[in-house]
Amino acid sequence: MNELRENETEYFHLVGFDQSAVKGLIDDRNPLASATFARQDPVLKNAVMPYELFNVEKQKEAVFEQIRMKEYSDSPPRLGSFFLFDNSELAKTKNQDWFQGKRVLCKVRLLQGKTFKVDSFWLNCKPENYEQNARKYWSGEMSQNPAPEIIFDGMIQL
Repeated sequence: MNELRENETEYFHLVGFDQSAVKGLIDDRNPLASATFARQDPVLKNAVMPYELFNVEKQKEAVFEQIRMKEYSDSPPRLGSFFLFDNSELAKTKNQDWFQGKRVLCKVRLLQGKTFKVDSFWLNCKPENYEQNARKYWSGEMSQNPAPEIIFDGMIQL
């Protein structure tokens, strides 16, 4: 896991808003906080990210979170964090694979927080492999066909 330093890497985020909403965010240069980061403020203790609300693999996420909390507690949680890419071509590919190209690819600036690079390949598993794959995921192990993503808990600017 890396504490945020001066940006040496370009990061990209697939935003699920419509084009006009994203344009407004970019034009205003408003910082956006991950839910886990925002929850540190008592006023925002119930903040959630869209993925937390709409993900359909709750059992898998629960197992991955249990492993993270027990064995990799210094790593940011998946739920409540931003998912970023450090490669725009991979981000475009994953936009097609995961969202049928419906997300908007935005270059982001990391303002404050922590990054953690993982291989999203390990998420593609059956329930009997959740624990084993969660350990590979949280250890940062890259598969033979890696799809690296950056879990970011903090504030970004689009």
